[in-house]
Amino acid sequence: MLLKIEAITLRTIPYSESSLILILFSKEWGRLSAIAKGVRKSKRSNAGLMQTFMHNNFIISKKTGMGIITEAHNINHFPHICTDLEKLSSAYTCLDIIYHLCQENHPQANIFNELIQALQQIENSYDNYMQVVNNFKEMILNYEGIKPQLKNVDLINTALENYLDHKLKVYI
Repeated sequence: MLLKIEAITLRTIPYSESSLILILFSKEWGRLSAIAKGVRKSKRSNAGLMQTFMHNNFIISKKTGMGIITEAHNINHFPHICTDLEKLSSAYTCLDIIYHLCQENHPQANIFNELIQALQQIENSYDNYMQVVNNFKEMILNYEGIKPQLKNVDLINTALENYLDHKLKVYI
């Protein structure tokens, strides 16, 4: 079966000498894993498309277990996020929340759209990265049925960490 999906790369994991496992987040499938064979060694590979934060269209061949990425076409690579440490930290926080929140093979179209919007806001923002992240955290809690009436960032963080049962990482 061939899957055509639009996805954000949440994480990459080296696999063998030449391959990568990509943890992807898509509208249609939620979180899923796929392998990009030979991408670490090929001289003409799409290795740049397989990095974290990349917003791509993928074609994945999936029979059983983990799919194999056969094609990738970039939609947005968020160039300013990767060159600014504060933007990078803010974006990683959003990806970490999605990684721990969303299950494999459960569609999450609304959350996917919110993640894209948050990454675009971080990309285009000049100084309010943490406000974008805090709004994203509050939105996640709202989607999950937890309506914090608090604007206190520490209380929102605590509520999200309790819900995810995972301590949020601080990347800077």
